[in-house]
Amino acid sequence: MLSQLGTGRTLLRSVLFFVIIATLPFYVVGFVLIGGSSNDAEIETGLETPATEAPLGDDITSTATNTPRPTASPTSLGGGLGPTPFQFIPPATRVPISTITPIPAIIPSDTPAPSLTPNIDTDGDGVLDHNDTCRTDPGPAESNGCPDFDLDDDGILNVNDNCPNAFGPESTNGCPDSDNDGVTDDVDACPNVFGDGADGCPLPVDSDGDGVADDVDACPNEFGDGADGCPLPVDSDGDGVADDVDACPNVFGDGADGCPLPVDSDGDGVTDDVDACPNVFGDGADGCPLPVDSDGDGVADDVDACPNVFGDGADGCPLPVDSDGDTVPDAQDDCPNEAGLPILNGCPDSDGDSVIDSADACPNVFGDGTDGCPLPVDSDGDGVTDDVDACPNVFGNGADGCPLPESTQEPPP
Repeated sequence: MLSQLGTGRTLLRSVLFFVIIATLPFYVVGFVLIGGSSNDAEIETGLETPATEAPLGDDITSTATNTPRPTASPTSLGGGLGPTPFQFIPPATRVPISTITPIPAIIPSDTPAPSLTPNIDTDGDGVLDHNDTCRTDPGPAESNGCPDFDLDDDGILNVNDNCPNAFGPESTNGCPDSDNDGVTDDVDACPNVFGDGADGCPLPVDSDGDGVADDVDACPNEFGDGADGCPLPVDSDGDGVADDVDACPNVFGDGADGCPLPVDSDGDGVTDDVDACPNVFGDGADGCPLPVDSDGDGVADDVDACPNVFGDGADGCPLPVDSDGDTVPDAQDDCPNEAGLPILNGCPDSDGDSVIDSADACPNVFGDGTDGCPLPVDSDGDGVTDDVDACPNVFGNGADGCPLPESTQEPPP
């Protein structure tokens, strides 16, 4: 800003200089006339008309006013011009009042005001100083008049070069493109192979043009609309089940086999063809409502002997208490705290001789006696056990188990 103000003052001084030069002839003529006059008194009492300022276009013809001055002196301009340009009227020269008439100065009223912004280009780079960021260093307009360089010598100035340190063509803004595919090397996945893909690599081959590349196309030479590149199978009824596996290929079906699902009128999940109650919603396996079981024991009320009491018995009633768990209720168990056999009223029989342990003389030995012990042996069957039979192997009718003598034998009956 200060430099522009200084430049304006210099220009103002130049304008004033030319105005003074232009009015100099009037001063010369005045001095000559004054020097040739013989009437010194008249010269000494001559008048001097001071300079005046008038707006552009006004009548600048003036009439001299007698102002006695001891000597002739040009009027000093002093100061600078005001904000509005004025026409400068040179002062009248000292001449005898009776012989000299002031000469009016005529300056065109459309004279333009001087410009305060000169068209100066200090460094001669074609960029005027007021637009030049580097006024003393020449540079192109693209860099606002500052010097620019081409560090990589690719013909693209650094200011326009996306890769100023790497040689590259103009088509890629100065960045290298080794395979000339339009994708610069720094983002080219295949920098040394020309490619028509966005990543700079060649696009895969698709022989049948179905959008599935040959390397993953199950039918590379046959156009297909399937994800695998093969044609989708025919589905005549449009139910999503191909005709070759559709049990009803010409009838739309919502079943897995392509056929319509059977009707379930009551919506209980049991189709009408197997529903015993097709028009009544049922939670039973046969599609009918399950019978009421008020006590929730699994026995329907209509056959439950105790419909309002949960029971674990087959009749729906609670089972009787069986403390020893031998299936004989305590009320009928002769031995309620000892597991036993139902045939012995719930009492135990350790040796299995049908004599309960509490009445068995030999509880751990099977016996055929009424006391539960084994009967004595009578080998000859004469009623006298061997342990007291004198003839244990000979049938005898004697008290000792031996045969009686013949004389004493009783006749046969």
